[in-house]
Amino acid sequence: YFRKASLFFFSSRRRHTRSLCDWSSDVCSSDLDTGPRYSPETDAGQRVLVPLLMALGERLNRVIISHQDSDHSGGALSVHKMQPQADVWTSIPSDHLLRFQHPMRDCLAGQQWEWDGVQFLVLHPPPEDYAKKRKPNALSCVLRIESASGGSALLVADIEAAQEKQLIDSGVNLKADWLLVPHHGSATSSTTGFLKAVSPSLAWVQAGYRNRFGHPRAEVMQRYASEGIQVYQSVWCGAAIWRSDQPLQMRCTREQQKHYWYHAPPQEVLPSPNTQRQN
Repeated sequence: YFRKASLFFFSSRRRHTRSLCDWSSDVCSSDLDTGPRYSPETDAGQRVLVPLLMALGERLNRVIISHQDSDHSGGALSVHKMQPQADVWTSIPSDHLLRFQHPMRDCLAGQQWEWDGVQFLVLHPPPEDYAKKRKPNALSCVLRIESASGGSALLVADIEAAQEKQLIDSGVNLKADWLLVPHHGSATSSTTGFLKAVSPSLAWVQAGYRNRFGHPRAEVMQRYASEGIQVYQSVWCGAAIWRSDQPLQMRCTREQQKHYWYHAPPQEVLPSPNTQRQN
């Protein structure tokens, strides 16, 4: 469902929305990344995000495009067309085509805002990294979110080992209950030092089934296991629901909303294998 699409943050006292992260506060919505572009004719924004937002009746306040790689920015135009009121924060270069389609603001370490007690803090990239012309992954916007109840999430997009060390060395608070696994579980990321610094209870991998990159890598998943971090994967979970007021729980829609052909009848109505047919 969310193969490499987006993470949504909905805040609502008046309702409970089905989202990846549900911060129980007032009505505010944010979207991180817009999914891949499939072809010149279609993208994840058009096929997944726009229908989902319409079904939920959501009006986005902010869209954050973590970096320019097409699996994160490919659906941006479709989302912008449907949600023109949303402001956009990104690390996409100023000369990129998307910059001419919609006003955008650079995401910079230290930026922060609050929606009804929910704190949003940008941890990366620092301003000097833009001047160094780093590759897109290295400029990924990193966002830490903490709810009024104390539940926290860290979203790191496609940062790699060098950026993980940069974050550790900066001294910022990286602790989080929930972690978006860096770079889809690539061997370039999820160093042991970083996992210890974040110390999450749960982690989420967004990676396509049998993808050509081999994400998530087995040796990376072993590092999570060694740190006692429970990992969920989009391949097996489908869309996932995590709530800041229940930080140790993750719900998978594939388990909660099974197709009818996966439903088994109650055990008591199944015939016993020893029962003989009566003629």
